[in-house]
Amino acid sequence: MIEKLKTLLLAVLVVTSLLLSLGIWSITPQYESIDGPQFASNVTISDPSFERTMNNVLGPRNILLHRGENKHNLLFPGQSGYQAALAILSNSTFFDIKIETKFKDEGWKKLVNEGQGIQYEFDAVVPITLLNDADILHFTSRLEPFMNFKTFYLLPDGTNEYRAIFVENADTIYSATVVLPPEAFGRLFEEQKEAPLYALHGTSLLHHFYLPVERPVVHSYSIDVNRVIETDRLVDSFFLDKSMTRRVVERDGSEIFTDGNRMVRVDTKHQTIEYRNLNIEEKRVNQLDEDTSLEKALDFANAHGGFLGSVSIHQVRTIRPTEMVWGQLEFRSNVSGLPVIGDFSSVAVQVAHNSVTAMRRSAYMSGAKPERGRELQLLSSADLLELIESNALLKLNRVSDVYLAYMMGELHGQSAELRPVWVVEQSGDYREAVFDAVTGEQLRSEGGKLRGLE
Repeated sequence: MIEKLKTLLLAVLVVTSLLLSLGIWSITPQYESIDGPQFASNVTISDPSFERTMNNVLGPRNILLHRGENKHNLLFPGQSGYQAALAILSNSTFFDIKIETKFKDEGWKKLVNEGQGIQYEFDAVVPITLLNDADILHFTSRLEPFMNFKTFYLLPDGTNEYRAIFVENADTIYSATVVLPPEAFGRLFEEQKEAPLYALHGTSLLHHFYLPVERPVVHSYSIDVNRVIETDRLVDSFFLDKSMTRRVVERDGSEIFTDGNRMVRVDTKHQTIEYRNLNIEEKRVNQLDEDTSLEKALDFANAHGGFLGSVSIHQVRTIRPTEMVWGQLEFRSNVSGLPVIGDFSSVAVQVAHNSVTAMRRSAYMSGAKPERGRELQLLSSADLLELIESNALLKLNRVSDVYLAYMMGELHGQSAELRPVWVVEQSGDYREAVFDAVTGEQLRSEGGKLRGLE
Protein backbone atom coordinates (compact mmCIF):
# COMPACT_ATOMS: atom_id res chain seq x y z
CA MET A 1 0.00 0.00 0.00
CA ILE A 2 2.80 2.41 0.92
CA GLU A 3 4.62 1.59 -2.31
CA LYS A 4 1.49 2.41 -4.34
CA LEU A 5 1.15 5.81 -2.59
CA LYS A 6 4.80 6.61 -3.32
CA THR A 7 4.33 5.72 -6.98
CA LEU A 8 1.18 7.86 -7.22
CA LEU A 9 2.86 10.83 -5.52
CA LEU A 10 5.86 10.59 -7.83
CA ALA A 11 3.58 10.52 -10.87
CA VAL A 12 1.76 13.65 -9.66
CA LEU A 13 5.08 15.47 -9.19
CA VAL A 14 6.28 14.51 -12.65
CA VAL A 15 3.04 15.70 -14.29
CA THR A 16 3.14 18.98 -12.32
CA SER A 17 6.78 19.58 -13.38
CA LEU A 18 5.90 18.96 -17.03
CA LEU A 19 2.96 21.36 -16.89
CA LEU A 20 5.03 24.12 -15.28
CA SER A 21 7.83 23.64 -17.81
CA LEU A 22 5.33 23.82 -20.66
CA GLY A 23 3.92 27.04 -19.25
CA ILE A 24 7.35 28.66 -19.01
CA TRP A 25 8.35 27.74 -22.54
CA SER A 26 5.04 28.92 -23.98
CA ILE A 27 5.42 32.48 -22.60
CA THR A 28 7.00 35.05 -24.94
CA PRO A 29 9.32 37.29 -22.90
CA GLN A 30 9.01 41.09 -23.24
CA TYR A 31 12.39 42.68 -23.97
CA GLU A 32 13.09 46.37 -23.32
CA SER A 33 15.89 48.00 -25.26
CA ILE A 34 18.31 50.10 -23.18
CA ASP A 35 19.94 52.76 -25.30
CA GLY A 36 21.58 56.09 -24.62
CA PRO A 37 23.69 57.30 -21.72
CA GLN A 38 23.95 55.25 -18.57
CA PHE A 39 22.56 58.01 -16.37
CA ALA A 40 19.16 59.60 -16.12
CA SER A 41 18.36 62.82 -17.94
CA ASN A 42 17.79 65.98 -15.92
CA VAL A 43 14.53 66.69 -17.75
CA THR A 44 12.69 65.85 -14.52
CA ILE A 45 14.88 68.00 -12.25
CA SER A 46 15.28 71.25 -14.19
CA ASP A 47 14.17 73.03 -17.33
CA PRO A 48 16.02 74.29 -20.45
CA SER A 49 16.62 77.69 -18.85
CA PHE A 50 19.20 75.99 -16.59
CA GLU A 51 21.21 74.70 -19.55
CA ARG A 52 24.12 76.53 -21.17
CA THR A 53 25.65 76.13 -24.62
CA MET A 54 29.33 76.31 -25.44
CA ASN A 55 28.76 79.82 -26.82
CA ASN A 56 27.39 80.84 -23.40
CA VAL A 57 30.38 79.65 -21.37
CA LEU A 58 33.33 79.88 -23.75
CA GLY A 59 34.85 83.32 -23.97
CA PRO A 60 37.97 85.21 -22.88
CA ARG A 61 38.28 85.84 -19.14
CA ASN A 62 39.60 89.25 -20.13
CA ILE A 63 40.97 91.05 -23.17
CA LEU A 64 44.19 93.07 -23.13
CA LEU A 65 44.95 96.07 -25.32
CA HIS A 66 48.72 96.48 -25.77
CA ARG A 67 49.49 100.13 -26.56
CA GLY A 68 53.30 100.13 -26.47
CA GLU A 69 55.59 101.83 -23.95
CA ASN A 70 54.52 99.17 -21.39
CA LYS A 71 50.98 100.57 -21.38
CA HIS A 72 48.10 98.14 -21.39
CA ASN A 73 44.33 98.14 -20.80
CA LEU A 74 42.37 95.25 -19.35
CA LEU A 75 38.78 94.72 -20.54
CA PHE A 76 36.29 92.55 -18.64
CA PRO A 77 33.10 90.77 -19.76
CA GLY A 78 30.13 93.13 -19.85
CA GLN A 79 32.17 96.19 -20.76
CA SER A 80 31.57 97.85 -24.12
CA GLY A 81 35.25 97.59 -25.08
CA TYR A 82 35.20 93.84 -24.39
CA GLN A 83 32.23 93.37 -26.72
CA ALA A 84 33.87 95.53 -29.39
CA ALA A 85 37.03 93.39 -29.24
CA LEU A 86 34.91 90.22 -29.68
CA ALA A 87 33.10 91.85 -32.61
CA ILE A 88 36.45 92.26 -34.37
CA LEU A 89 36.86 88.47 -34.26
CA SER A 90 33.40 87.85 -35.70
CA ASN A 91 34.28 90.07 -38.68
CA SER A 92 37.72 88.50 -39.25
CA THR A 93 38.88 85.58 -41.39
CA PHE A 94 41.76 83.32 -40.31
CA PHE A 95 43.78 81.16 -42.69
CA ASP A 96 47.20 79.64 -43.37
CA ILE A 97 47.70 78.34 -39.83
CA LYS A 98 51.10 76.78 -39.11
CA ILE A 99 53.55 76.01 -36.32
CA GLU A 100 55.31 79.13 -35.02
CA THR A 101 58.94 78.78 -33.96
CA LYS A 102 60.08 82.41 -33.58
CA PHE A 103 57.65 83.63 -30.92
CA LYS A 104 60.00 83.32 -27.95
CA ASP A 105 60.48 85.39 -24.81
CA GLU A 106 62.38 88.29 -26.35
CA GLY A 107 60.17 88.55 -29.41
CA TRP A 108 57.02 88.34 -27.31
CA LYS A 109 58.12 91.06 -24.91
CA LYS A 110 59.03 93.38 -27.76
CA LEU A 111 55.67 92.89 -29.44
CA VAL A 112 53.52 93.51 -26.35
CA ASN A 113 55.56 96.45 -25.10
CA GLU A 114 56.44 98.36 -28.26
CA GLY A 115 53.46 98.09 -30.57
CA GLN A 116 49.70 97.76 -30.71
CA GLY A 117 48.05 94.40 -30.28
CA ILE A 118 44.99 92.71 -28.81
CA GLN A 119 45.34 89.69 -26.53
CA TYR A 120 42.43 87.34 -25.83
CA GLU A 121 43.12 85.58 -22.53
CA PHE A 122 41.10 82.42 -21.90
CA ASP A 123 40.81 80.62 -18.57
CA ALA A 124 41.25 77.12 -20.00
CA VAL A 125 43.17 75.35 -22.72
CA VAL A 126 40.81 75.40 -25.70
CA PRO A 127 40.93 73.51 -29.02
CA ILE A 128 40.98 76.00 -31.90
CA THR A 129 38.44 73.76 -33.65
CA LEU A 130 35.99 74.40 -30.80
CA LEU A 131 36.10 78.18 -31.29
CA ASN A 132 35.71 77.67 -35.03
CA ASP A 133 32.68 75.40 -34.55
CA ALA A 134 31.16 77.92 -32.13
CA ASP A 135 31.55 80.71 -34.75
CA ILE A 136 33.79 82.74 -32.44
CA LEU A 137 36.63 82.37 -34.96
CA HIS A 138 36.28 81.82 -38.71
CA PHE A 139 38.99 79.68 -40.32
CA THR A 140 39.11 78.86 -44.02
CA SER A 141 42.15 76.57 -43.73
CA ARG A 142 42.23 73.05 -42.31
CA LEU A 143 42.48 72.73 -38.53
CA GLU A 144 43.90 69.70 -36.76
CA PRO A 145 42.11 68.43 -33.62
CA PHE A 146 45.28 68.69 -31.50
CA MET A 147 45.70 72.45 -32.11
CA ASN A 148 45.05 73.99 -28.68
CA PHE A 149 45.71 77.37 -27.06
CA LYS A 150 45.10 79.29 -23.84
CA THR A 151 45.77 82.81 -25.10
CA PHE A 152 46.12 84.37 -28.51
CA TYR A 153 47.37 87.67 -29.85
CA LEU A 154 46.04 89.72 -32.77
CA LEU A 155 48.91 91.81 -34.12
CA PRO A 156 49.44 94.19 -37.07
CA ASP A 157 51.85 92.65 -39.57
CA GLY A 158 52.36 95.30 -42.18
CA THR A 159 50.21 98.11 -43.54
CA ASN A 160 46.97 96.21 -44.05
CA GLU A 161 47.90 92.77 -42.78
CA TYR A 162 47.44 91.11 -39.40
CA ARG A 163 48.51 87.86 -37.84
CA ALA A 164 47.33 85.78 -34.90
CA ILE A 165 49.63 83.96 -32.49
CA PHE A 166 48.02 81.07 -30.55
CA VAL A 167 49.93 79.99 -27.42
CA GLU A 168 49.26 76.88 -25.33
CA ASN A 169 52.74 76.39 -23.87
CA ALA A 170 56.38 76.94 -24.85
CA ASP A 171 56.29 74.01 -27.27
CA THR A 172 52.83 74.55 -28.74
CA ILE A 173 52.53 77.85 -30.60
CA TYR A 174 50.74 78.47 -33.92
CA SER A 175 50.46 81.49 -36.18
CA ALA A 176 47.82 82.37 -38.76
CA THR A 177 47.19 85.15 -41.24
CA VAL A 178 44.14 87.31 -40.49
CA VAL A 179 42.00 89.57 -42.64
CA LEU A 180 40.01 92.05 -40.55
CA PRO A 181 38.52 95.55 -40.85
CA PRO A 182 41.43 97.83 -39.85
CA GLU A 183 39.13 100.72 -38.93
CA ALA A 184 37.54 98.61 -36.18
CA PHE A 185 40.97 97.73 -34.80
CA GLY A 186 42.01 101.39 -34.58
CA ARG A 187 38.62 102.54 -33.29
CA LEU A 188 38.82 100.13 -30.34
CA PHE A 189 42.09 101.66 -29.16
CA GLU A 190 40.73 105.17 -29.59
CA GLU A 191 37.52 104.46 -27.67
CA GLN A 192 39.41 102.85 -24.76
CA LYS A 193 42.13 105.50 -24.42
CA GLU A 194 40.74 106.58 -21.01
CA ALA A 195 40.52 103.01 -19.65
CA PRO A 196 42.65 102.24 -16.56
CA LEU A 197 46.27 101.43 -17.34
CA TYR A 198 47.96 98.16 -16.43
CA ALA A 199 51.68 97.32 -16.26
CA LEU A 200 53.40 94.11 -17.29
CA HIS A 201 55.26 92.14 -14.61
CA GLY A 202 57.59 89.33 -15.66
CA THR A 203 59.83 88.76 -18.67
CA SER A 204 58.77 85.29 -19.82
CA LEU A 205 56.08 84.30 -22.30
CA LEU A 206 54.62 81.81 -19.81
CA HIS A 207 55.44 83.51 -16.50
CA HIS A 208 54.04 87.01 -16.49
CA PHE A 209 50.95 88.94 -15.38
CA TYR A 210 49.44 92.42 -15.48
CA LEU A 211 48.53 94.64 -12.51
CA PRO A 212 46.73 98.02 -12.45
CA VAL A 213 48.89 101.12 -12.24
CA GLU A 214 46.43 102.89 -9.93
CA ARG A 215 44.66 101.30 -6.96
CA PRO A 216 41.48 99.79 -8.39
CA VAL A 217 38.01 100.34 -6.96
CA VAL A 218 35.29 97.68 -7.08
CA HIS A 219 31.93 97.17 -5.39
CA SER A 220 31.09 94.62 -2.73
CA TYR A 221 28.10 92.39 -3.46
CA SER A 222 25.66 90.12 -1.73
CA ILE A 223 24.06 87.35 -3.73
CA ASP A 224 20.99 85.19 -3.29
CA VAL A 225 21.63 81.47 -2.81
CA ASN A 226 18.61 79.23 -3.27
CA ARG A 227 17.94 75.50 -3.29
CA VAL A 228 16.88 75.11 -6.92
CA ILE A 229 16.84 71.29 -7.04
CA GLU A 230 15.83 68.79 -4.38
CA THR A 231 18.91 66.85 -3.28
CA ASP A 232 17.22 63.46 -3.62
CA ARG A 233 16.17 64.15 -7.19
CA LEU A 234 19.65 65.36 -8.07
CA VAL A 235 21.20 62.20 -6.59
CA ASP A 236 18.75 60.01 -8.55
CA SER A 237 19.82 61.64 -11.82
CA PHE A 238 23.22 59.93 -11.57
CA PHE A 239 21.79 56.40 -11.61
CA LEU A 240 20.01 54.52 -14.36
CA ASP A 241 18.05 52.33 -11.93
CA LYS A 242 17.49 53.67 -8.42
CA SER A 243 16.42 50.21 -7.20
CA MET A 244 19.98 48.98 -7.80
CA THR A 245 21.54 51.50 -5.42
CA ARG A 246 22.31 51.13 -1.74
CA ARG A 247 22.64 53.87 0.86
CA VAL A 248 25.31 54.11 3.55
CA VAL A 249 25.26 56.67 6.37
CA GLU A 250 28.72 57.59 7.63
CA ARG A 251 29.63 58.55 11.20
CA ASP A 252 29.64 62.26 10.42
CA GLY A 253 26.10 62.03 9.03
CA SER A 254 27.01 62.26 5.37
CA GLU A 255 25.41 59.77 3.00
CA ILE A 256 26.86 57.61 0.23
CA PHE A 257 24.78 56.15 -2.61
CA THR A 258 26.28 53.57 -4.99
CA ASP A 259 25.29 50.96 -7.55
CA GLY A 260 28.79 49.50 -7.70
CA ASN A 261 29.71 51.52 -10.80
CA ARG A 262 29.02 55.03 -9.57
CA MET A 263 29.15 56.69 -6.18
CA VAL A 264 27.48 59.86 -4.94
CA ARG A 265 28.30 61.42 -1.57
CA VAL A 266 25.99 63.99 0.06
CA ASP A 267 27.34 66.13 2.90
CA THR A 268 25.66 66.35 6.30
CA LYS A 269 23.79 69.59 5.42
CA HIS A 270 22.58 68.21 2.08
CA GLN A 271 24.28 71.12 0.35
CA THR A 272 27.23 69.61 -1.54
CA ILE A 273 27.12 66.56 -3.79
CA GLU A 274 30.18 64.68 -5.03
CA TYR A 275 29.88 62.15 -7.87
CA ARG A 276 32.52 59.63 -8.93
CA ASN A 277 32.58 57.09 -11.76
CA LEU A 278 34.28 54.00 -10.32
CA ASN A 279 34.82 52.30 -13.68
CA ILE A 280 37.09 54.85 -15.35
CA GLU A 281 40.68 53.70 -15.29
CA GLU A 282 43.64 56.01 -15.63
CA LYS A 283 45.58 55.59 -18.85
CA ARG A 284 47.71 57.55 -21.28
CA VAL A 285 45.95 58.89 -24.35
CA ASN A 286 47.22 59.78 -27.79
CA GLN A 287 47.96 63.49 -27.63
CA LEU A 288 46.99 63.77 -31.31
CA ASP A 289 43.42 62.72 -30.53
CA GLU A 290 40.74 65.39 -30.41
CA ASP A 291 40.23 66.79 -26.91
CA THR A 292 36.49 66.87 -26.15
CA SER A 293 36.88 67.51 -22.42
CA LEU A 294 35.09 70.87 -22.49
CA GLU A 295 32.08 69.53 -24.39
CA LYS A 296 31.82 66.41 -22.20
CA ALA A 297 32.07 68.46 -18.99
CA LEU A 298 29.41 70.95 -20.12
CA ASP A 299 27.01 68.23 -21.29
CA PHE A 300 27.39 66.38 -17.99
CA ALA A 301 26.84 69.52 -15.89
CA ASN A 302 23.77 70.41 -17.98
CA ALA A 303 22.39 66.90 -17.46
CA HIS A 304 22.79 67.07 -13.69
CA GLY A 305 21.38 70.34 -12.46
CA GLY A 306 22.57 72.97 -14.91
CA PHE A 307 23.31 76.59 -13.99
CA LEU A 308 21.90 79.96 -13.01
CA GLY A 309 23.07 83.30 -14.35
CA SER A 310 26.21 84.02 -16.35
CA VAL A 311 28.79 81.20 -16.34
CA SER A 312 32.36 80.83 -17.62
CA ILE A 313 34.87 77.96 -17.84
CA HIS A 314 37.93 77.84 -15.60
CA GLN A 315 40.59 75.15 -15.85
CA VAL A 316 42.15 74.21 -12.52
CA ARG A 317 45.84 74.41 -13.29
CA THR A 318 47.07 74.00 -9.73
CA ILE A 319 46.26 70.27 -9.69
CA ARG A 320 49.23 68.24 -10.81
CA PRO A 321 48.19 66.10 -13.82
CA THR A 322 49.15 62.42 -14.03
CA GLU A 323 50.64 61.73 -17.46
CA MET A 324 48.64 64.69 -18.81
CA VAL A 325 45.40 62.69 -18.63
CA TRP A 326 43.37 64.09 -15.75
CA GLY A 327 41.88 67.55 -16.05
CA GLN A 328 39.52 69.48 -13.79
CA LEU A 329 37.21 72.16 -15.08
CA GLU A 330 35.07 74.58 -13.10
CA PHE A 331 32.02 76.41 -14.37
CA ARG A 332 32.03 79.64 -12.37
CA SER A 333 29.35 82.28 -11.98
CA ASN A 334 30.28 85.82 -12.98
CA VAL A 335 29.45 89.06 -11.20
CA SER A 336 30.33 92.40 -12.76
CA GLY A 337 32.74 90.69 -15.18
CA LEU A 338 34.67 88.83 -12.45
CA PRO A 339 34.52 85.09 -11.68
CA VAL A 340 33.02 83.97 -8.37
CA ILE A 341 34.84 81.31 -6.32
CA GLY A 342 32.69 79.24 -3.98
CA ASP A 343 30.86 75.94 -3.49
CA PHE A 344 27.48 77.44 -4.37
CA SER A 345 28.75 79.37 -7.40
CA SER A 346 30.89 76.68 -9.07
CA VAL A 347 30.31 73.30 -10.67
CA ALA A 348 33.55 71.26 -10.83
CA VAL A 349 33.86 68.43 -13.37
CA GLN A 350 36.86 66.10 -13.71
CA VAL A 351 37.52 64.56 -17.12
CA ALA A 352 39.94 61.74 -17.99
CA HIS A 353 40.68 60.74 -21.59
CA ASN A 354 37.45 62.40 -22.75
CA SER A 355 35.22 60.71 -20.12
CA VAL A 356 33.72 62.33 -17.03
CA THR A 357 35.16 60.74 -13.89
CA ALA A 358 33.87 63.03 -11.14
CA MET A 359 31.72 66.07 -10.40
CA ARG A 360 31.24 68.31 -7.38
CA ARG A 361 28.29 70.66 -7.18
CA SER A 362 25.52 71.89 -4.91
CA ALA A 363 21.75 71.61 -5.03
CA TYR A 364 21.93 75.32 -4.15
CA MET A 365 22.67 77.82 -6.90
CA SER A 366 23.72 81.44 -7.04
CA GLY A 367 24.29 83.87 -9.84
CA ALA A 368 20.97 85.62 -10.35
CA LYS A 369 20.54 89.34 -9.47
CA PRO A 370 23.46 90.17 -7.14
CA GLU A 371 22.90 93.21 -4.94
CA ARG A 372 25.58 95.87 -5.18
CA GLY A 373 27.10 97.18 -1.95
CA ARG A 374 29.61 99.88 -1.13
CA GLU A 375 32.75 100.78 -3.07
CA LEU A 376 36.01 99.20 -1.94
CA GLN A 377 39.49 100.47 -2.70
CA LEU A 378 41.81 97.54 -3.25
CA LEU A 379 45.45 96.96 -2.39
CA SER A 380 48.00 98.74 -4.51
CA SER A 381 50.06 96.69 -6.94
CA ALA A 382 53.15 97.31 -4.82
CA ASP A 383 51.38 95.86 -1.77
CA LEU A 384 50.25 92.80 -3.72
CA LEU A 385 53.74 92.20 -5.08
CA GLU A 386 55.10 92.39 -1.55
CA LEU A 387 52.57 89.75 -0.44
CA ILE A 388 53.66 87.45 -3.24
CA GLU A 389 57.36 87.91 -2.52
CA SER A 390 56.89 87.23 1.21
CA ASN A 391 54.80 84.08 0.62
CA ALA A 392 56.72 80.88 1.33
CA LEU A 393 54.90 78.93 -1.39
CA LEU A 394 55.34 81.40 -4.24
CA LYS A 395 58.25 82.73 -6.27
CA LEU A 396 57.57 85.97 -8.10
CA ASN A 397 59.55 85.04 -11.21
CA ARG A 398 57.55 81.81 -11.58
CA VAL A 399 54.05 83.23 -11.15
CA SER A 400 52.04 82.53 -14.30
CA ASP A 401 48.76 84.32 -13.60
CA VAL A 402 47.28 86.93 -11.26
CA TYR A 403 43.65 87.92 -11.57
CA LEU A 404 40.86 89.59 -9.64
CA ALA A 405 37.81 87.57 -8.56
CA TYR A 406 35.07 87.44 -5.95
CA MET A 407 35.04 84.81 -3.20
CA MET A 408 31.75 83.73 -1.68
CA GLY A 409 31.52 83.72 2.10
CA GLU A 410 29.41 81.54 4.39
CA LEU A 411 25.71 81.15 3.66
CA HIS A 412 23.54 83.28 5.98
CA GLY A 413 19.88 82.53 5.44
CA GLN A 414 19.44 82.69 1.68
CA SER A 415 22.31 85.00 0.81
CA ALA A 416 26.08 85.22 0.96
CA GLU A 417 28.57 88.07 0.83
CA LEU A 418 31.10 88.37 -2.00
CA ARG A 419 34.53 89.75 -1.19
CA PRO A 420 37.08 90.76 -3.87
CA VAL A 421 40.24 88.66 -3.89
CA TRP A 422 43.48 88.43 -5.82
CA VAL A 423 44.18 84.91 -7.13
CA VAL A 424 47.86 84.09 -7.72
CA GLU A 425 48.74 80.96 -9.71
CA GLN A 426 52.17 79.45 -10.16
CA SER A 427 52.37 76.83 -12.89
CA GLY A 428 55.09 74.22 -13.19
CA ASP A 429 54.89 73.26 -9.51
CA TYR A 430 51.13 73.85 -9.34
CA ARG A 431 50.73 76.32 -6.52
CA GLU A 432 48.04 78.85 -5.76
CA ALA A 433 47.30 81.51 -3.17
CA VAL A 434 44.23 83.70 -2.68
CA PHE A 435 44.53 87.06 -0.91
CA ASP A 436 41.79 89.36 0.32
CA ALA A 437 42.05 92.25 -2.16
CA VAL A 438 41.30 94.85 0.55
CA THR A 439 43.18 93.65 3.65
CA GLY A 440 45.82 91.38 2.10
CA GLU A 441 44.83 88.46 4.35
CA GLN A 442 45.72 85.09 2.83
CA LEU A 443 42.48 83.12 2.45
CA ARG A 444 43.68 80.06 0.63
CA SER A 445 46.93 78.39 -0.30
CA GLU A 446 48.04 75.12 -1.87
CA GLY A 447 45.84 72.42 -0.38
CA GLY A 448 42.70 74.53 -0.67
CA LYS A 449 42.18 75.44 2.98
CA LEU A 450 39.94 78.48 3.45
CA ARG A 451 40.46 80.95 6.25
CA GLY A 452 38.67 84.08 7.40
CA LEU A 453 35.31 83.39 5.75
CA GLU A 454 33.17 83.14 8.87
